[in-house]
Amino acid sequence: MRNAPTSHRFVFVAIAAIACSLGCKEEKQGSAPPQGTPPPSAPVPGGSAAPGVRSLCEPAEVGVSDAKLAALLPPTVDGFCVRKADQIQSFGEGTPKKIEDVSDVIDGQGEIYAHNYFAKRYDRVHYVDARGNGAEVEINLSTFDKPENAYALFTYQVVANKDPDPKAAKAQQRTPPRPIGGGGAAALGKGNAYLWRGNYLVELTYSPDPTKPEAEAVAAADAILQKMVRAIGDKIVGATDPPADVRLLPTEAEGRVPLGIDYVPGKFKKPEGKGDALYLNVGSYATAFMRDGDKRYRVLAFARDETDAARDVMAAFAKLPGAVPLKEAKEVADDGWYFPFSVGQGGAGAAGKAEGVAARKGNRVLAVIDEELALGDPGKKDEWPRLSKDEKLAKLRALLARPAGASSAAPSPSAAPSASAAASIKH
Repeated sequence: MRNAPTSHRFVFVAIAAIACSLGCKEEKQGSAPPQGTPPPSAPVPGGSAAPGVRSLCEPAEVGVSDAKLAALLPPTVDGFCVRKADQIQSFGEGTPKKIEDVSDVIDGQGEIYAHNYFAKRYDRVHYVDARGNGAEVEINLSTFDKPENAYALFTYQVVANKDPDPKAAKAQQRTPPRPIGGGGAAALGKGNAYLWRGNYLVELTYSPDPTKPEAEAVAAADAILQKMVRAIGDKIVGATDPPADVRLLPTEAEGRVPLGIDYVPGKFKKPEGKGDALYLNVGSYATAFMRDGDKRYRVLAFARDETDAARDVMAAFAKLPGAVPLKEAKEVADDGWYFPFSVGQGGAGAAGKAEGVAARKGNRVLAVIDEELALGDPGKKDEWPRLSKDEKLAKLRALLARPAGASSAAPSPSAAPSASAAASIKH
């Protein structure tokens, strides 16, 4: 399993700050003032600041000092602002620092941004609460070479190598991110949020007023983060349609769990520790995490511009050890394969074994596979959470029976054509 993404490390800091909001009050009173705090002798006008406290967001002091960022970030959002005098940390294109140097501020994770997902630039900006109470929102904005790569890192951060299913998260005492409005896709966690639009990924982390009780701090985080996601998503110009592979996936109404999408872009270099048991090296593709009652499964989708490229995908499935032609798919598909694959180190009986079915119809390929995070115990047949082979086939037939136009298989104008890479499988 991979390590938690760096953005989640920021979340842990924010959550710790929220949990500490009562017990750490006295300790924080003696700490350095927050970024942008004016000297005590400054004049105190009226407005949103408390009596006796000068507003941090005086109009003359507010603004995003970097011209490129000013085109992407609003200077104020609901009582929070970016101050001209506050430091902006920037790496990559148009800055004195290399994009690889971003590891200095995100705990060695610059490799993932720069080399796995092809980020060109990374900027860190802070919004401060005008009331000077110590609350702030840290913005980490990544710029990519094309929308597909920005969207891919969005899904990587949101899924975070964990089961995104709310029921599974509850059983593990986790709170998964939930979808919110904004940009092309957005998610809200506990003290943090993610936003994708066009060539940009925005990661937001809230640090609370240390005098607030935890419940109030969490509510404040939810409120301001959703407003910021909406405001930034409206200001950024760029694609809002996900990549073509993603548009082939089932909808939430068809059983996809909320935010249950993982997207692999073309020419992808798999990050170390990314925990997919079945990893395909065939260009871009998308994965949906699915639930049907108590049964879990995944759907893989491959949208290609040409039929030959779709055949390359099928050739990769055919090369899996134990793969056999799927004759039952011929009534709705051009060709199909059944294939087994191993998960982790195996386990008792079939616990470490998984299977899937894949089929091609024209330039579309779809597969239904076992959910590797919920394989279940083969000794407890009454708790078996997998689809049978026949059930997988039924799901596959239904997906392939969709009209091509209904699944929006053609890439959007903003999306680059799907590339066909060498057809091979890596475990």
